[in-house]
Amino acid sequence: MLQKDFIIPKKIFSKEYESLTGNSKILYAYLCYLENELGKGFEKPLDQMAEDLSVSRKTITRSRKQLSDAGLINYESKHINFHAFTTYTIKYL
Repeated sequence: MLQKDFIIPKKIFSKEYESLTGNSKILYAYLCYLENELGKGFEKPLDQMAEDLSVSRKTITRSRKQLSDAGLINYESKHINFHAFTTYTIKYL
């Protein structure tokens, strides 16, 4: 199966973002990939992201907050019928 190319802004690896953890940078790259595959404003379950990246839910939650605090992503969670849905938007550098 052919995969589409996607862009990870190299600025994420610059001194400006050196305070981000490695996990946060990996999550940012993964979210860039997902936006490329699923489109802007995509939804992805937290458990699935943790499984895909072989990390805990807590790691995803901490990394997601770091990225949001750095202004690199926006996310909004909604609860519908006992299910959580989180919508993500990537801010490209």
